[in-house]
Order: sequence, then C-alpha cells, then structure tokens
Amino acid sequence: MKTSQPARWKSATVVWLGLFPLLLLAENLIGPLLGGLPGPLRLALVSAVLVLAMTYLVVPALQRILHNWLTTGVNK
Repeated sequence: MKTSQPARWKSATVVWLGLFPLLLLAENLIGPLLGGLPGPLRLALVSAVLVLAMTYLVVPALQRILHNWLTTGVNK
C-alpha cells in the first residue's frame, strides 16, 4: 500500500516551523554554555542535539498538529 506524501513545500514549512525556534533556543541557552569550546566542536554538539530533537520530538509533533493541512490536496 503506497502512502501519499504532502507537497514538498508543506514539508519544508513544517521543518522550518520546528527548526527556527530550536535554533533560537540553542543560540541563547546552549551557546553560552559551550562558549569555551572550539567552534567546530560547539557546532557539532549543537547540531547533534537539534537533529535529534527535530527527528524524534518536534517534527512528529508538528505533523500530528498540522495533519489536516499537510494532507489537504494529497491524492490517497
């Protein structure tokens, strides 16, 4: 059984809606805590946290919340 996917622009919008607030939090909360680390290491740690949060928490939650909008116009 093939499942229909939402339009790419809708998927991209959902990712941005989740990523933007996380980037703001990371910049203001995590960034100062890691300020003494070299830039590449700091970036690696912050990006790992953001990817995990987006993959397992934020995107799934946004997909549930925005399900009707995401599936509007999708052929099933």
